[in-house]
Amino acid sequence: MKSKDYDQEDIVKFHSHMYLHSLSHLMGMTTISILREFSINPGQVGILFFLKKYGVMSQRDLANKLGIAPPSVTVAIRKMEKLGLVNKKGDEKDQRIFKIQISPLGDEKLEEVFQSVKKLDEIIYKGFSKEERKEAESMMLKIINNLKEYKAENKASMKKNMKMFKDEHHNHF
Repeated sequence: MKSKDYDQEDIVKFHSHMYLHSLSHLMGMTTISILREFSINPGQVGILFFLKKYGVMSQRDLANKLGIAPPSVTVAIRKMEKLGLVNKKGDEKDQRIFKIQISPLGDEKLEEVFQSVKKLDEIIYKGFSKEERKEAESMMLKIINNLKEYKAENKASMKKNMKMFKDEHHNHF
């Protein structure tokens, strides 16, 4: 069987994938490194951000805003409450519902994280004009939306393939 000759377009596509993979890897590692300085993880930052933006929320409303399962929010909130990042209290009308709010410490941590993210933004967009930055962000959003759409359309096969990948790599993930 004869191997395929790759044309310039194939090579460009391959390079694009490698660039995106490198970008994703570098951003993930850098973000984790920054957040570890504040003893906080990306999920906790998301929760603090939504609480800061929307105010006091029920755990269910918070889960809906974040697009994650309520039990996952419950576990995260429990840990964050122990760290003093959030306050949880029963709803006055329905004691089965818990209201969550950002604590002063959580507010302080979120501000520290934002300051570091602003510095990271300066590094990422160094040499970019405002127009180039907007264009880059627009393109990244399109890529994200395309991948979300693909994921939604291929949920079952992606789940199966990820399980196989994790099993092959001895659950290192």
